[in-house]
Amino acid sequence: LLSDESVAGSLHLEGHNGMFAMKLHEHPKYEGTHRARKSYFFFDDRVIVLGSNIENDNQDYHTETTLYQSHLFVENDPTWMGTVDSCAMLDELHDERTSHAESGGSVWLMDNNANGYFIPEGQTVSFSRKLQHSKHQQDGSDTEGLFASAWIEHGKAPKQAAYEYAMLIHTEIEAIQEFTRKMADPQTAPYLVLRKDKNVHIVKDRAARTIGYAFFEAGLLERDRFIANVDTPSMVMIREEMTGEVIHLSAVDPDLRLYQGLEDDQYDEQGIQQEVSVYSRKWIHAQSEMKRMTISLRGYWQAENVDIIDDSQNQEAQTRITNIQHNDGQTIIEIDAVHAMPVQVTLQQVDVGG
Repeated sequence: LLSDESVAGSLHLEGHNGMFAMKLHEHPKYEGTHRARKSYFFFDDRVIVLGSNIENDNQDYHTETTLYQSHLFVENDPTWMGTVDSCAMLDELHDERTSHAESGGSVWLMDNNANGYFIPEGQTVSFSRKLQHSKHQQDGSDTEGLFASAWIEHGKAPKQAAYEYAMLIHTEIEAIQEFTRKMADPQTAPYLVLRKDKNVHIVKDRAARTIGYAFFEAGLLERDRFIANVDTPSMVMIREEMTGEVIHLSAVDPDLRLYQGLEDDQYDEQGIQQEVSVYSRKWIHAQSEMKRMTISLRGYWQAENVDIIDDSQNQEAQTRITNIQHNDGQTIIEIDAVHAMPVQVTLQQVDVGG
């Protein structure tokens, strides 16, 4: 199914850490009123996951954000749930429970694949271990399996709902419990959510000295340390050197821009999107259209090194930085963006007027 949203894609910085972000709008074939803004930030073995502006009109079913749904290889394959001061092993079937983190503080979970989950207070987390029944994807026959599942509850027909959680990949119980303990104090928290709303998600990871920005809309950032403005929905990552005078920046416009506007045959007389095959689209083999995007940084910075991160075959159409200029206390970086491919630059801070 085709989406009518064009902001969906990923970015990496120095080939090491990365992020993914998207505007979600479910196709009208299923629940056309369902929308959300989602982002994932990857720092070493940590994944910080944000959601905002979750909404739909479905009064029949609860809206949920799945944390995990993990197959139990044996019936007593253990999973875990705890807080800063408690730890409970869960190894029985038909164990279903709910943790109201809004009243009991932050909680953590551990699935049976050694992945830890930190869920900040203010959210309702449900958990189950049971035999699940479903249908085979090919012939619709009955299937079943033992699964442990955990999810964040948003209720029926949510409006402006949100979530936040972090994952530690291939970790241990002591590590996720210590992570939870550190998150209780902003001075020791491994990561900080600097902003989470309809326009932008921003996460800072202390150990990686890296900030990830998911701009769902163009606009100003009034109090951000580095970025003052972006004129295109985009993703940006910035890693700061210990001296604070050198930063490494990567950026991407995730829109492939294979066509512009709306296709009439995708919509009915009431403007409702219809199901069409992607292979029926004239633009399926179209070239990505280049667009000039700008990022305005606070302060004066000069480029030390520019990397074109583009593996496309068309060497004449690559994402590249075309100009860096200084104006009114800001550094304006102009980028010709194409193929939804990123560009990376190392910047040295210079004196005002330099």
